[in-house]
Amino acid sequence: MLHLLATLLLYLYRKILIIMSHDTEYHNFVSEKEKELHRLKSYAPDKYDSLQLFNKKYCDKKWNEYVKKHFDKKNPVAFYRSWVDDIGVLAISTNIHDQFKRYELYQSLKKHIHRNHVLLDIGCGSAALYWEMLKDNEVFLVDLPNENQKYVEFKSQDDSRKHVCTLSNLDQSLVFDTILIIDVLEHLKNPSQFFIENVHRRLKMGGLLFIQAPWGGHP
Repeated sequence: MLHLLATLLLYLYRKILIIMSHDTEYHNFVSEKEKELHRLKSYAPDKYDSLQLFNKKYCDKKWNEYVKKHFDKKNPVAFYRSWVDDIGVLAISTNIHDQFKRYELYQSLKKHIHRNHVLLDIGCGSAALYWEMLKDNEVFLVDLPNENQKYVEFKSQDDSRKHVCTLSNLDQSLVFDTILIIDVLEHLKNPSQFFIENVHRRLKMGGLLFIQAPWGGHP
């Protein structure tokens, strides 16, 4: 009887430790969003309060209004390049708020990516989800030239391990331990061709490829 009771107590103790561990990890995840919003405030101090960049509901409303009015399926690249000044900062804020709904993706990245991995993130956006997690990794951050890219350059200015670029000026000889393509393929006219030309040959043998699509936050 005592043995059974001891076994049960040990089982409950382990369960409590697991729950506490998950709570701590989720707390760290949420705190990283606060750090990211603080970075955005440093990047755009004059716009942070006036545009309510801290307010997810307000940013989502304003962003959806802009998308509805300006997005053209026939010329999506022009739309993405239009993310400058106020609209660009609003796009960054919306991206940050959206990234931090993705706890399961965050956990998966944390589980599989190691400190010695060199990463390529195609369509990096604000790079908010993993910025703290990958602070010791070398990361190549690829996106179109717009306010998002300027923000990532701002975050990377004191970190020689972070490289901000476009696909056209990315060194063609580089190969990577891990490639991230998060919410990108659904925006492309020919995702299969894009994958063959820009992804397959860049991934090391035995490397990790993270793909997620589609994303409802942008067209």
